[in-house]
Amino acid sequence: MSRIETDSLGNIEVPDNVLYGAFTTRASKNFRISGIKANPEFIRSLAITKKHVQSEHQAQHANEPSGDVIIQAADDIIEGKYRDQFILDVFQAGAGTPFI
Repeated sequence: MSRIETDSLGNIEVPDNVLYGAFTTRASKNFRISGIKANPEFIRSLAITKKHVQSEHQAQHANEPSGDVIIQAADDIIEGKYRDQFILDVFQAGAGTPFI
């Protein structure tokens, strides 16, 4: 099964069983470079950084409810959940296409 998502390039079919969306799906199809995925510790480090930045932001803007969701997602990734959702080739970043 799949769902249709839209980004600045139009509609794209995204599998129903994934958490990522149109951008990651499109990047995974267009940037098959090495087949090497990121080291899980690198992804964990990015989640730690994201959690810290969001925590600092929340301390300054306490009325933004989305902050708790972002922190929970970062905690989940730090714990090792969702590793299968980081599908992009580690060498595909650049020219406006982020790694994650």
